[in-house]
Amino acid sequence: MIFAKTFFFSLNVLWRFLLVFPIVVLASLAINLIGGIVSIILVIISPPLAIIGMMAICLGSTSAIFVMAAARVALQAKGIPEKNTFGAVLMNAYGYGMIQSVILLFLFVIVDFSFGLISSLSLWEYLLSDEDVLLEELYAESQFAFIAYMIVVFGLMGLVRALLLPSMTAAAVGRDPDRGPHTPLNGLGKNVFPLFIIVGLSAAAFVGGAMAIPHLVGIFGGGTTSADFIDDVNVDLALQDWMTGVNGATVLFLLGGTILYAWMQSIQAAGAAIFYLRRCEDEEAQAALPVVDHQAVSDGAAALWRSRLER
Repeated sequence: MIFAKTFFFSLNVLWRFLLVFPIVVLASLAINLIGGIVSIILVIISPPLAIIGMMAICLGSTSAIFVMAAARVALQAKGIPEKNTFGAVLMNAYGYGMIQSVILLFLFVIVDFSFGLISSLSLWEYLLSDEDVLLEELYAESQFAFIAYMIVVFGLMGLVRALLLPSMTAAAVGRDPDRGPHTPLNGLGKNVFPLFIIVGLSAAAFVGGAMAIPHLVGIFGGGTTSADFIDDVNVDLALQDWMTGVNGATVLFLLGGTILYAWMQSIQAAGAAIFYLRRCEDEEAQAALPVVDHQAVSDGAAALWRSRLER
């Protein structure tokens, strides 16, 4: 079953990905630095445009570089040689991150406008105010609308990632399944349904792990309990407690968060790599088929018809 294969393969990808994780973190910091500079420039032109630019460059490209680096590691584990440098992966991450962000921003405008009809806030009031204001408005006015909003938003995020994963995986090694150089957006939307489920499972694993980490921190945090850590009111005090007084809890939190995030990306990369290899097999099978010379067949049929007429 594809999902079981993805799970076990993701564990193989995870430890390999963790070896290069510090390099990927540095690359993401570079992306965010560039995004910050661009956003500062855009603020002069238009503040809303600066917000869009920050989301597109920082959030989109940062998430893209992590999953593409994981996909590169996954394909290397399967013996697929890369045809590009890591610098080329960064450039592709910029491109696919921008595409991902633009699509999501367009969809979110529609979603926020639709749910904004329920809330008293407009879209731009939501963007320029506290990020939780619209959610609080929705929850206060309709819990059903709040739940629907969250499902739609996270569902769209997962769907867009699933649509782009085949292309991002090919871009990670610089080669398409037909062994040619990577063509932008090659494979877009391939195997989108199973990949969408895999993306959802990776998100569920991340959420489950994120809920478990505070409890582990509470166990090792001395006077700070897991309830204190989870409680929004006491979270600042709790963080100060274990950050300054308990080294073991600090290490556990940082290590657990890093492994958890890397595993989420590894699950997505593992599933995408498996489908990439299947596409490679399909391309090889197609190439192995005998080539039919239609012109020769046509000429042969014409010659046979003429010989029969001459009899």
